[in-house]
Amino acid sequence: MSSLSPAAAITPPRARVDLPILGRGLVAVALGLVITFSPDHSAGFGLIAFGGYAVIAGAIQLAALRGTSADRHAGRGLVVVQAVATIVAGVAALATPVAAPTAFVAVVSAWALIVGAIDITTAIRRRRSGGAARDGFLLGGLGVALALAVLIVPPDYAQPWQVADSTGAIEASGAVTASIMVVGLLGAWAVIHGLLLVIASIPAASPAAETTEES
Repeated sequence: MSSLSPAAAITPPRARVDLPILGRGLVAVALGLVITFSPDHSAGFGLIAFGGYAVIAGAIQLAALRGTSADRHAGRGLVVVQAVATIVAGVAALATPVAAPTAFVAVVSAWALIVGAIDITTAIRRRRSGGAARDGFLLGGLGVALALAVLIVPPDYAQPWQVADSTGAIEASGAVTASIMVVGLLGAWAVIHGLLLVIASIPAASPAAETTEES
């Protein structure tokens, strides 16, 4: 005859925060906020901001794999490739001597396509695991969308704007350039991506104790 142990029966479930995923999410949100509130949306600023984010996020992802056995982490090899690609992209962004929109687009789009494809591939492999697969598809699709979005912005894009008062006198004027567009797209991606990771890092609940059997 078997029965549940009393301790397991009365112990309530508890949620466990995945700190590495939470860390990556917070770093991404920080990137988005820095871009949003910075008056400088030049390609040079975008490369530095992205480079710093990518190096930190990639390092967190690699560190999280230490001590994780292969049988407990499906797609471990793909995660390693993704983390290394992120760090390499970050270093490339920081070391790029040409602070031009084309350089920014080349680094960010190539990186976003790689990590997005890996997220989607990993999600397909985990499609039977429910939430994990869903999150992978969302993150992967968002990465691919970022790559395509920055690629379709013409390098010479410029949209003039001006603000006039009630008398028609121009108070302020300027232009939305390709740099502003692509760096702004990175900022929007960072906020959404970061929030998705933060949410994914906090599971609903997991059993605090396993049920045991008594003969």
